Amino acid sequence: MNSFSPSDYVVALLNKGVALQQQGKLADAQSLYRQVLEVCPEQPDALHLLGLIEMANGNHVAAIDCIQQALRWSPDSSVFLGNLGVALRNIGRIDEAIATYQRALQSNPEAHDTWFNLGKAYRLQENNLRAEEAFRKAIDASPSTASPYLSLLRLLSEERRVEEALEWANRAIERCRPNVELHLSKGAVLKRLGRIDEAIVQYTKATELSPTSVDALTRLASTHFSRHEIDEGKRWLDRAHQRAPNHHLVLNAIGLLQTTLGNATAAVSFLERSLSENPSYATTFCNYSNALRKLGRLSDALEAIQKGRELDPKNHEALLLEAGCCLSVGDIDTAIERFRSAIALRGKVRDAHDGLLMAMQYHPDITPEKLRDEHDLWWQSVAPETEQVAAPDHCAVASVARNSNLPQRDRPLRIGFTSADLGAHPVGYFTYRLFKHLDRDRFQTFVYSDRIGRDWLAAKIEAETFRWLDAAAWSDEALRDRIRSDEVDILFDLSGHTANNRLGVFASRAAPVQISWAGYVGTTGLQTMDYLLADRFHVPSEFECYYTEKILRMPHGYVTYTPPEDAPPIGELPAERKGYVTFGAMCNPAKINRRVMLHWGEIMRRVPNSRLLLCYTGMPDRMNRERIESAMEGMGCGGRIEFDQTTGAASLMERYHRVDLALDTFPYSGGLTTIEAMWMGIPTVTWPHRTFAGRHSLSHLSNVGLTEFIASSSEEYIAKACAWASEIERLSPLRRTLRQRVLDSPLCDGPQFAKDFEEKMREISSE
Repeated sequence: MNSFSPSDYVVALLNKGVALQQQGKLADAQSLYRQVLEVCPEQPDALHLLGLIEMANGNHVAAIDCIQQALRWSPDSSVFLGNLGVALRNIGRIDEAIATYQRALQSNPEAHDTWFNLGKAYRLQENNLRAEEAFRKAIDASPSTASPYLSLLRLLSEERRVEEALEWANRAIERCRPNVELHLSKGAVLKRLGRIDEAIVQYTKATELSPTSVDALTRLASTHFSRHEIDEGKRWLDRAHQRAPNHHLVLNAIGLLQTTLGNATAAVSFLERSLSENPSYATTFCNYSNALRKLGRLSDALEAIQKGRELDPKNHEALLLEAGCCLSVGDIDTAIERFRSAIALRGKVRDAHDGLLMAMQYHPDITPEKLRDEHDLWWQSVAPETEQVAAPDHCAVASVARNSNLPQRDRPLRIGFTSADLGAHPVGYFTYRLFKHLDRDRFQTFVYSDRIGRDWLAAKIEAETFRWLDAAAWSDEALRDRIRSDEVDILFDLSGHTANNRLGVFASRAAPVQISWAGYVGTTGLQTMDYLLADRFHVPSEFECYYTEKILRMPHGYVTYTPPEDAPPIGELPAERKGYVTFGAMCNPAKINRRVMLHWGEIMRRVPNSRLLLCYTGMPDRMNRERIESAMEGMGCGGRIEFDQTTGAASLMERYHRVDLALDTFPYSGGLTTIEAMWMGIPTVTWPHRTFAGRHSLSHLSNVGLTEFIASSSEEYIAKACAWASEIERLSPLRRTLRQRVLDSPLCDGPQFAKDFEEKMREISSE
């Protein structure tokens, strides 16, 4: 006689169904649960398990129905309630999900997975206070379970409680079994704190736990690339590529590498492949946007970064990149707003505030008062976090105090320079002649370069230095300590608030005397920056109140000029051949604001048949073309503007063969572009403003003796441009002789500049 009862039959079917479900054989398991319900229609476990299968298949409404039926027969089951909460959350019924989780926890207050799910539901409501409480409860209920720690770390990082996040990461790693994600999360936290070496240790531990983890391998590669450690980054990337050549993270990392190496076209190709593999990864959109922007595809870059922000609205890097794109298409107000949003999102993060300070320089309504105040705010935000390290013996000053007398030594004065731009860049063109002509018996130059690789000008500068050190991979603390160990007496910052700057080194007083020069456009705001090297044109005595630094005035210009070796010869005046005047501006589109366009439009209205050539990376992009054409058409200049871009200094200078007279921008005037125009025989009509950036052309034109092109008012700017456009007979001989005038001027007098510089260094060393 068979003694197998109906209840035994149900239990057997349920057990077999669960086994099949665990094996992923959902259809077979579903069939067995339905057999149970044919025998026992009210069997709660079968109804609940059917609900889980419906949920796994994406049928969340059906899942809710099944689990609710199960709860009719087992209303206090914390497991049923917990899974019902998950199903409700999956269809966006967050309030009901939270209420259901809370009922589940009344039945079982120690259910760690329910606490965890409750925390995730609160996160969806952006109720971080309750979410944090739930994640902590989940950790208390199961201290060795990793998932609540990971969610808590993300929450704390978003709230800028990064030190606290690090404490929790350490606890998690101590309590949980070895876990790749925990080491990756701790690495990300350390990276946020700027502790890159320690972050690399954590990423390396992750690869030791999972040698084939593409995430860990690519994070290692990308971190090394960010420190310009290209060979080491390639080593890790090669391992990832061997493991998964078409993985979106691998393709993204290759794209990042190509961008870092200056191969933006190749980068775009790899990043597009990455996005085709995973179109939902915000970081790839960030890298893609950056590469597109370098190619001048600004509209595409802006569209890409906006997609990235849609995927991750709190992505700090995406905000910065969107701000940069907005700046490149002349939308200064939006750029400033995005930088401020990034500051609000991440607090005291220097890159966002640096970007804001630079963007403000372009705003048509900017004043030196506003710039001074914003730079002061920047200093107030970073000063409390500046590491106050005792200065070495040779650095006989307090951490933020100005220098006292430099110690007298029986050796040459040691002058240090920090820069990422000492090469074929304005900073390199402006400083090379100093390195070449400085008295090496009395001065030793130390360059701490954050530049990747060597171009022709970087090689020339290096050949003229006492010591050149590649410092891109060094932290601010490591660089500060090296500068101190080199016993540098006077340290120059050649970056200011531009990209890859080292203001953190200057904030912690790396040298007895610290000076800002050449790479920035005004005060840095640092109380530890003793001087700013300028000239009487950039900073008249009545403007000193706008500068944190004491002003060191060079007697002529504040820089010299080294022309590119492949500069083309000067061409004939195009107006003589074409019969009409072509104005030109080879400037960053961010400088072309509504007031500039209003003045240009009036000039072109008064000069019949005149043309305007605009040339810069991204100038022909749809957004720049549309905003400029729209404004100029409204002033009757439609169809008379040409948009162009080039791929190098030589091709840019060739464009001057098509220009008769250059028009300056304001309030951010031309710097290197004004000098390059003169080198190609073309003067620039300028209207100086009150900010440092607004007075570059004033200085350069004055030093070449072209003061007749300097206006003192809006109307005079327009009048001078129109008057010179009508004097072709004067522009033509000037064009033929202007290069030699530049060569004979203080702009190219390296020996005299070096002597003046040496005198200034002697002055401050004996103050």
